[in-house]
Amino acid sequence: MVQRGDRKIELSARELTLLKVLMREPGRVFTRTELCERVWEREHEHDTKLVEVFIVRLRRRLGSPQLIQTRRHVGYTIAAPASDTR
Repeated sequence: MVQRGDRKIELSARELTLLKVLMREPGRVFTRTELCERVWEREHEHDTKLVEVFIVRLRRRLGSPQLIQTRRHVGYTIAAPASDTR
């Protein structure tokens, strides 16, 4: 389970692992193959569609504004938090 604002969000084990991988290196773009290797611990071209399915699920569960961004023809990232300049 994760929390976003006041909302608690139930995630599957794979969804949580995927989110953790992305959040450990905000701003870094992960290819589908990299995510497949880190989350499912295997490297197969066919499995990259599985990454897309889980990204869609995770986005839906996390709600708006979208945290996970697509870098077309490259992969996925979570934006690095904006620095507080106060």
